[in-house]
Amino acid sequence: MNNVDLSDKEKHSSTRLIMGYLGYTIFFVGLFCLIPLFVIPFYPDEIVYAPYFILPSTISIIIGYFLSRLAKDIKGRQLQGHQDAVLVLLVWITTITICSVPFFLSGKYNIMQSMFESTSGFTTTGLSIVDEIVYAPYFILPSTISIIIGYFLSRLAKDIKGRQLQGHQD
Repeated sequence: MNNVDLSDKEKHSSTRLIMGYLGYTIFFVGLFCLIPLFVIPFYPDEIVYAPYFILPSTISIIIGYFLSRLAKDIKGRQLQGHQDAVLVLLVWITTITICSVPFFLSGKYNIMQSMFESTSGFTTTGLSIVDEIVYAPYFILPSTISIIIGYFLSRLAKDIKGRQLQGHQD
């Protein structure tokens, strides 16, 4: 009976750890969504688009902060088994979803187009539905930055996988 309790505690702490790490990601994605606001000094007429980025950013930062607090109490714990795959899947889904919200809120894109734009950026496919001549720099900047970040994340994932295949555990 004691083993069952320990197993339940272990599952509980693993879920908290996954949610905590996801919280860190959501927090930083919220900060990432604020980057287009740096365009305001150069394009002051585009300030009308600012709320489309501020709203999802603020919500993400708040949710991310509180979720990340779940991992604070669990020191020295690591993800085990396939928990890392679950975390990666959740990170991809939440990142793409959060970053698609500004496109959708603008009213210029439907939900599928918004998700496509966000997904294509982070997966580095390079395809874009943003017409840079018609749409504001607010929407070009996150698309470009997401491609750059997606490239570095895919390189990082490849390097980590390569190290694991070589027998490294770090």
